Amino acid sequence: MAKSQVDVSGNQLTFYPDPSRYSLGVVKFASYVFSGHAHVFIEGNSVILRFHKRFGAKGLKNEEALFKKELEDQKIHSEIRKNNQGIREFIMRKALSGPIFSYEDEEQPGSPSLPESGLTKEQETELDRLIAEVESDIAKETSKGPPLDPLGITATWEEKHGKKRAG
Repeated sequence: MAKSQVDVSGNQLTFYPDPSRYSLGVVKFASYVFSGHAHVFIEGNSVILRFHKRFGAKGLKNEEALFKKELEDQKIHSEIRKNNQGIREFIMRKALSGPIFSYEDEEQPGSPSLPESGLTKEQETELDRLIAEVESDIAKETSKGPPLDPLGITATWEEKHGKKRAG
């Protein structure tokens, strides 16, 4: 656990986190959480929190406990980030990489042959069917006349209130 020192007159806490237990990144993340209601200084092997609001001894002890808990929480978050780094990198590579299939002129033996769209014949057929279905639905809706609007939501200001008269 981190050693700490309470200074009631200066309204500040000084922590001495154990570097073998808490990395600098963990200390920075925990300090950032407190940056909204305290000035945070990381100097050497210590973290100084100078609070904006005046606390008594009891309030500073409470803040001390909260900072120690935040150090532990950030340590867990850091371990989770480290353990999931490979998965996150894989997901980002997949999200940012190009298409799976090659569009080179020369086909590789055994590779699927895809048209310019990058879709298989079955996918193109299904897409064409869905597009035709949506176009049919749109045609049916527009043939019925103007859409119903009982509350007049789509009406413009001029349609509702008339043009403003010059006066």
